[in-house]
Amino acid sequence: MKNILFIIALITVLSCKAQLPIISTVDFANDEDNNIELFTGSYLKDVENKFAPFIGTWKWESGTSLLEVEFLKVEMVYDGETYEDYLIGKYRYVDNGVEKHNSLGVNITPNNVNGYSLYLIRGGGYEKDNYKELSMNDLKKNIWCNLYITLTTPTEAKWKVRRTDGNIPTGGFTFPTEVTLIKQ
Repeated sequence: MKNILFIIALITVLSCKAQLPIISTVDFANDEDNNIELFTGSYLKDVENKFAPFIGTWKWESGTSLLEVEFLKVEMVYDGETYEDYLIGKYRYVDNGVEKHNSLGVNITPNNVNGYSLYLIRGGGYEKDNYKELSMNDLKKNIWCNLYITLTTPTEAKWKVRRTDGNIPTGGFTFPTEVTLIKQ
């Protein structure tokens, strides 16, 4: 009988796994007193599904120029210490009929987001229900930018790009900096 109890206890102990502490991105963003502490293995999760209004395909067209952006949520991306849900944007930009950038075909998983960061639009966390701040790289000029997406309606969003240091690069960016996107 002792052997059976020992085996059951051993199986129970070996099958126990610690759970990741799940922290809401909204709660973390609104924690003005810094009461929420991130530990190794913490998971900043989009519990309230605040990324949902941004997810989908968005387009801007003007003559022979086109910006097509596909936003998707990638869950549980590991950054070396913690996990976080990300809003990822893949995009295609055509200027005067010439394709300048196209990352729409990139297959994104939680394991390869960091490997493709130069080619993607990305951001985690929570700002406001209708507003998201993301980062992206102007590959032609190797300049990191902040991208601000503001939903004006459920099917319309303002796209605004600014250099992270606030300066405008010589000759501007190699993609549109202020346009209105329409959800497809």
